[in-house]
Amino acid sequence: MVHTYHAQANNYTDIALATLDENFRAYAQERREFGTLISTILLRFFSMCLMLMALAGYGLVEAGSVRERNTKNILAKNLITSTVGGMTWWGLGYATAYGEGAKNNEANEFLGGTNFFSNGMDDSVDAEWYARWSVNWVFSCVPIVIVSGAIAGRCKMHIYPASSVFLVGFIYPTVVHWCWSTEGWLSPFRTNDEGEIEPLLGANGFIDFSGSGIVHMTGGGVAFLGTWIVGSRNGRFLPDGTVARMEPYSLPLATAGTLLIWFSWYGFNTGMVEEFKDMDYVCKIAVSSTLAASSSGLSAMLLHAAVKREVDIISVLRGIVAGLVSISSSVIIVETHMAAAIGIAAGLVYKSTSMLLLWLRIDDVLDAVPVHYFCGLLGCLAAGLLGTKEDTTEMYGASPGDYGYFYGAPPDQLILQCIGAASITGWVMFTSFFFFKFMDIFDYFRLSAKEEREGLGRDRGLDHPRRHPSLPKLLD
Repeated sequence: MVHTYHAQANNYTDIALATLDENFRAYAQERREFGTLISTILLRFFSMCLMLMALAGYGLVEAGSVRERNTKNILAKNLITSTVGGMTWWGLGYATAYGEGAKNNEANEFLGGTNFFSNGMDDSVDAEWYARWSVNWVFSCVPIVIVSGAIAGRCKMHIYPASSVFLVGFIYPTVVHWCWSTEGWLSPFRTNDEGEIEPLLGANGFIDFSGSGIVHMTGGGVAFLGTWIVGSRNGRFLPDGTVARMEPYSLPLATAGTLLIWFSWYGFNTGMVEEFKDMDYVCKIAVSSTLAASSSGLSAMLLHAAVKREVDIISVLRGIVAGLVSISSSVIIVETHMAAAIGIAAGLVYKSTSMLLLWLRIDDVLDAVPVHYFCGLLGCLAAGLLGTKEDTTEMYGASPGDYGYFYGAPPDQLILQCIGAASITGWVMFTSFFFFKFMDIFDYFRLSAKEEREGLGRDRGLDHPRRHPSLPKLLD
């Protein structure tokens, strides 16, 4: 009898301990998941703060690259486009990019249709959603500054807010929906009705980790149409066919701006890491970004020196950004020595396409088209050529047999990268052509020759801060 009592007591004790152990394990797992979520959110907000430095960097690069009389206009333009872009992303951009299909709650592979003006998102506070919104807002500002920098020096002021609304509210978020949403026809994150990842076109979907194609090809493509339609700055191309050299206003400003952009890129590339547990990849991303920027700057400098027999600082500065653009698509799936190789190729692509545009008499003030469009295209192709099997499977994995073509995989992933790049190009060229043509036909685009000659800061509330009626004009 006593033996039976002790056996039952021991059994109850074991059950209680097992239950306690199970509850403790569940609690510990819940705390780990909560800690991972908080760390991920903090990583994204830290990345967003780094990314914001790029807007300051682009402003300094543009102010240092244009003629002195246009510097105040450039700085005002950057502030206007960023603020207008922020409001447009809130009202239209995010909903178009990441909103679900509005019709009968069915998926829409081409456009989002919900959450305009954050509708429905404030009903329950979701820290992860706010963090994702913030990071993607800064991404949306990049195509604006790419375009506005390329057409600087000869455009009317109101083209900048107008292009910001059209680009951030329609052109750019449509591409984002295609490639980064859970519904897009090119997206590697597209899910089926069972919640499983299933890219529509097969392979791993269009791989563009942090925007070589989605962000930079979009901005560079719009910049190309803008520079072509608006025409060159007065005096840039002489009647005898020679290209007049327009010296930058301030190399120190351009250099400081480029270093800020480089600094901010560690936020762009790490900000797309979905979970804090992937910190090993974050550190690898930092190394790959550094190698791509460094090798690209050097290769651009050497190519310029070989052609022109001189060392050009601007080529180094543009080459650094070209390397960062080209590595963004594949930074998480390529080996570090391949990141250096991509950077070398980016420097050569940038310089050769820059010379090509001058030969075509297209005046791109900041080399935005060579740096962002052509090097962005290089980055998209690099993901299909140089992605390792292990990293591609780990980060995407919808089709483990599809990775870099140079590593022995079938060409499916490379073909899909080409389809994605061609689709982005076609969409951007088609839509931006009609926008800029409309602005040009109704005389909303190009300044008069007199206004361009006198500078864009005068008579627009942007006159020189030293100017005062009692001061001699020599001070201006």
